[in-house]
Amino acid sequence: MKIAYVSALVLFASFVGQSASAADWQIVASPSVGTGANSLVGVASAADNDVWAVGWAWNNGLSVERCNLVPNQEPECD
Repeated sequence: MKIAYVSALVLFASFVGQSASAADWQIVASPSVGTGANSLVGVASAADNDVWAVGWAWNNGLSVERCNLVPNQEPECD
């Protein structure tokens, strides 16, 4: 299992340093969850075709809550 804690800039730098070509990558829609800011926190890969990204989103309303985001799971809010 490969695990990485990266920012988007480090993720890009890692991609540039690998032998994979740009044709191996694709852009996918980034869900904008919540009513405030969103942030990519980390990326982990269990296999070459099983990559997970995690992050958080802030909900702004009567109270401010932070939600942890993991694909394929319901957001978990503080």
